[in-house]
Amino acid sequence: MQYFLDTSAVVKLCHQEMGSDLAIMVLVHDRKIGNIGRGLLNTFHRWLNTESEITAVIEKINGRPDRPSIMLYIAVGPQGQVEHAFAS
Repeated sequence: MQYFLDTSAVVKLCHQEMGSDLAIMVLVHDRKIGNIGRGLLNTFHRWLNTESEITAVIEKINGRPDRPSIMLYIAVGPQGQVEHAFAS
């Protein structure tokens, strides 16, 4: 499977149950492209559970075409007070 992504793609973050853990799935165009790494899960769960506003865009794509490694730029803050990740 190859992914055709560009850095203008909008990213969604969603909770996903994986066994006894609750992962955070990364979606682009409503298609799963990966998960948030374990080292950042507690932080992301805290942000999502406190209803912080989170925006994310693809910052960089590394890896192979069949298995990309995607870096996200993420902006987090109180509802209505965070500058969108697309803003320059």
